[in-house]
Amino acid sequence: MTNSAVSRPTIGINHGSESARALMSAILHTQSARYLFISIWGVTLAPLIGLPTAAFWWLGTTALSLIRTRFEIWLRRRPSPPLWSLPVVGMITGVGWATAPWLAWTSGHAFGRPIALMMLASGYQIAFTQLSSRPKMAALITTPYGVTAICIGAALWGTSNFPGFIAGAALLCAQLSFTVAFGSAVQRSLDKSLQRQSRLIHDLEVARDDPSATYNLGGAGLSLSFARKLAEAMGGALTAQSEPGVGSVFTLSAPVEVLRQARGQAQTGPQEQVRGLKVLVVEDHPVNRKILQTALTTFGHNVVTAENGAAAVAICRIQAFDVIVTDINMPVMDGLTATREIRGQPGPNQEAPVIILSASAQPRDHIAGYEAGADAYFDKPIDLDELAIMVERAAGGREILRAAHGQTVGLRLVG
Repeated sequence: MTNSAVSRPTIGINHGSESARALMSAILHTQSARYLFISIWGVTLAPLIGLPTAAFWWLGTTALSLIRTRFEIWLRRRPSPPLWSLPVVGMITGVGWATAPWLAWTSGHAFGRPIALMMLASGYQIAFTQLSSRPKMAALITTPYGVTAICIGAALWGTSNFPGFIAGAALLCAQLSFTVAFGSAVQRSLDKSLQRQSRLIHDLEVARDDPSATYNLGGAGLSLSFARKLAEAMGGALTAQSEPGVGSVFTLSAPVEVLRQARGQAQTGPQEQVRGLKVLVVEDHPVNRKILQTALTTFGHNVVTAENGAAAVAICRIQAFDVIVTDINMPVMDGLTATREIRGQPGPNQEAPVIILSASAQPRDHIAGYEAGADAYFDKPIDLDELAIMVERAAGGREILRAAHGQTVGLRLVG
């Protein structure tokens, strides 16, 4: 038998895109420090070159940095940020920064030259710290500093201070080398984490297409696949943190607009609430089964649970239920097979309303559920209030449940 999962594409983590977005997020989170440094440099330049000139430098450099910040925000929102453009923009907008050491050097002030060298070293350190995992990019962005350093070196050529300048440059290179080595080690660790995430989500998505594996996972692979597609469509991402033997945490991040819900909004559903229904919940996942049982019990119903389709069929032979709520993907016997068994055998539940729960919203899956004998199709994630409304409607029988088509948001019913 051929496994259909082989021919189906899966969605993996794009390591480059994830790493690029992480880098842009880190840069944006520290952008306030960028403007703090500009202000400190401006204050430092004021006694060296005069307040008007220092203020002019501060305004120009701040304006260029604002342009760079806007560009970085735009870059962060891209699904696959083109990082090659970052050093180009950084190099252009960094010209303002690089002029500060030269202004201090040529100021003629007693402390002008020492401060110029400190500014030069500080500028390099800032750039290489932010981009420690990408030293080539940092080298491009600091090109304006290199021009300033060459100009200062040329001014010292042939003097007794030139060897000291070269020695200081060597010490700075050593310090930047350590920064790059440390940042690269951190980046390698992050890349390994991303690879583990990729393998984890890939395995779960493969399980989506492998029925036996999907049973064991309780449909988690299918849900992750939908979540990943939705996140990418919204310009966001789905990430995972997993610790062997402990568990996994999946995080969905996306840029969204928060809207205030209008007060007094009319609610759908029946005005008179039905209580005391006998409900059979069929769900293999123990946590989901407990949630459904607790919720429906809270709404005043009597709930019996079964962990798979075979157990549900056995229970239905001896107990009558007002409504049956069943998952699809389960071990031993799936929900569709169990529904066919219940419909095909004479008994107290042959005409009991059946509500299918599934993570798949595909029309073909809905049709398969209806053909198996289901009366309503509830797409996950489950809204417990909506489920309670549907269960109450099922109290009127299968025809009432079918007639409710389109009246409840999130449900797909037989027309």
